[in-house]
Amino acid sequence: DGSIRLMSGMVIGKEVFLTPGDVEQMRWVPELVFINCCHLGQTLPGTPRPGRFNELAANLAIEFVNMGVKAVVAAGWAVDDSAASAFASVFYTEMLAGQPFGCAVRTAREAALTRFPGVNTWGAYQCYGDPGYRLRGDGSAAVAQAPRPYFVPSELLADLDNHRATIRMKSAGNDEDVRAEMQARIGELLDRIPANLREAWLARADVAAAVGTAWGETGAWANAVEWLERALLADEGDCPVRVVEQCANFQVRLAGEEWTRLRDSAPDEPPRAGLVQRIESAIMELDLICTRAPTSERLSLLGSACKRLAWVYSDEQPRREALLNMSNYYQAAGEMAAQAGKPPLPYSFTNAGMARVLAARIEDDSNGAWRPGLLERCTEMAEISRQMNETDPHIWNALGVADCELLRLVAAPPTREAMPGVAARIAGLYRDVLGRGASPRERASVLENLDFVIAMSDTIAKARRSAGEKTLREALGIIRSGL
Repeated sequence: DGSIRLMSGMVIGKEVFLTPGDVEQMRWVPELVFINCCHLGQTLPGTPRPGRFNELAANLAIEFVNMGVKAVVAAGWAVDDSAASAFASVFYTEMLAGQPFGCAVRTAREAALTRFPGVNTWGAYQCYGDPGYRLRGDGSAAVAQAPRPYFVPSELLADLDNHRATIRMKSAGNDEDVRAEMQARIGELLDRIPANLREAWLARADVAAAVGTAWGETGAWANAVEWLERALLADEGDCPVRVVEQCANFQVRLAGEEWTRLRDSAPDEPPRAGLVQRIESAIMELDLICTRAPTSERLSLLGSACKRLAWVYSDEQPRREALLNMSNYYQAAGEMAAQAGKPPLPYSFTNAGMARVLAARIEDDSNGAWRPGLLERCTEMAEISRQMNETDPHIWNALGVADCELLRLVAAPPTREAMPGVAARIAGLYRDVLGRGASPRERASVLENLDFVIAMSDTIAKARRSAGEKTLREALGIIRSGL
């Protein structure tokens, strides 16, 4: 009819175009895509317009990633044919040799720059996806290569952040073996700092903070605190407020870890008093930040610190006061999240509830008027946790169900005959969650929470000397030994 129809797509034949819509409808999802033509990399919003090839390529690349492609390469500007050939040849050689996607791209860039220093093709190729992806079709193994030294601190920061994420997902095998492997990896990353720059880089706040956070994820609290303290005292580099939070948090965890080692040997008052002082000092730091800018996370950290303070105290009255503070902080964290329109925080509810139950048992008020409402809320929060974990799978959402059942057990213990079966069921809930994947720090948090409840129950059982307290303590032991 004489009208002109505008097409937007990558030309792959006579009047044949590859468009984002075509990509979306592909029946088979490739693992690696190399869009090897010009003007195809810069990410810009909106629908591609004729002649704006970078917008088209961005849409193509993003569509590929969204559909499950592991790695995509596209050029952001016009490339020199010879340099592009060198890049592609080295890239495919490295990938077929088993090298990770990120390393293959880097080697290919170096080859293009070295052979054709007069053109900027080496930097034209923009990459999307997982830098650790490898081709596995022929079963090839990676060629052994010495780790490359870093050129700028941002490379080290990116690798430390990726490593921290890896730790959170690493749960297979023996926990101690996993912990040792993850800790050794931190040293390997630091060894890639050029020798003449090592001292200067490690003196930076951002580098020290990243190292400390990585150590904390492995559960090495002493190392984590040492590096975060370095970050706080550094003159160069950015040091976010979160470093202060985490340093105080790790100080509390370190004190709790030391108390766990000391408590079985009947420590005298000086060690106990020293641990109390360190925890109280951390609480003061957290409280100072929270007074200026309260968040649900900071309130939760204060609740966690009060939990360990209650654990270390020897007298009933200060222990009960610490438990009530713990309950108030966790409850406030949940309320603040709700006011901000965020999803419920199952761990805030269960920690607040557990602190309230333990404080009531200390004052022998286990059957107070608060109890029916707490049990009803347990049922509601367990269902909320199930739904949240279905839509947003996350270890703390998944643990919500088990934690609610543990709280119900302590708040309303079943009959002596039913107790072993209930305890075994709760242990099974925890095993299912931890078996899906938990970092050493996350697993340690679960076990430490159980140890805290057991320790509080031990103290209460000795003071009350009732058959019910003894039976509950035995049930908690069944749960702990089942993990």
